[in-house]
Amino acid sequence: IVLGPQRDVRAVNRAFLALTGLDPDLVVGRDFLDLIPTDERAPLLAALEDALRGEPSAHIEVRVPRADGVLARLSINAAAIFDAKGAVEALIGIGRDLTDVRALEQQVMQAEKLATLGQLAAGVVHELNNPLTSIAVYAESLLARARARGSETSDVERMEKIVDAAQRMHRFTRDLMAYARPSGGPPKRVELHAVLERSLAFCEHVVSESKANVERAFAKDTPIVLGHDGQLHQVFINLVTNACHALAEPGGVIRITTGVSVD
Repeated sequence: IVLGPQRDVRAVNRAFLALTGLDPDLVVGRDFLDLIPTDERAPLLAALEDALRGEPSAHIEVRVPRADGVLARLSINAAAIFDAKGAVEALIGIGRDLTDVRALEQQVMQAEKLATLGQLAAGVVHELNNPLTSIAVYAESLLARARARGSETSDVERMEKIVDAAQRMHRFTRDLMAYARPSGGPPKRVELHAVLERSLAFCEHVVSESKANVERAFAKDTPIVLGHDGQLHQVFINLVTNACHALAEPGGVIRITTGVSVD
């Protein structure tokens, strides 16, 4: 893009027009800052002022509305063009679209955060497992004694609830460890329905929030498949979570169906 000393647009190339979707007749003659969102103007204005003083600027990042409405991230280098007398005749800006690069960087950062979270979860679960094991063992022992002594039915039922809750927590922490652990090595034999049930256990909170009714239509005699437990968990958890978010209203039905397709 070429600007006059007053920031008026004198010329733009086809790449800029294709990016912004603007008509050249509506661009030429306008103040360049009018094409930039208000909160993005400060660094660009400073760079243009430096260029007017003969000081080129490099890698000034600004966001520009793209033709599809998304804000594109541009890295702009600005420099002055001088006339024969050494006065600034125009400013030239050369931009590079970094939108995809910045999006990939965000994905990498998010992946690193998730990896760190997985390590943290594994450490927390490891610390929880020892007391959970003790609670489960002692609760089972007390339950056995209560039954042997003929304790009141209500007391036995309370002990059974404690044992069930401890065992449920133990299963959950074990499955969480398997989910957080990186899936390496060759695929292993996986029982699909068991993986689905563990995935649903992880989604219990989001299912409860959406008041969804989960219906299972599992085929009988489903064969063992080769895969990675952790990766399959991620897929099924994402699918169930997305299904909950996609419900038009609370109380909808999420139906999970399995079957064998023979080509």
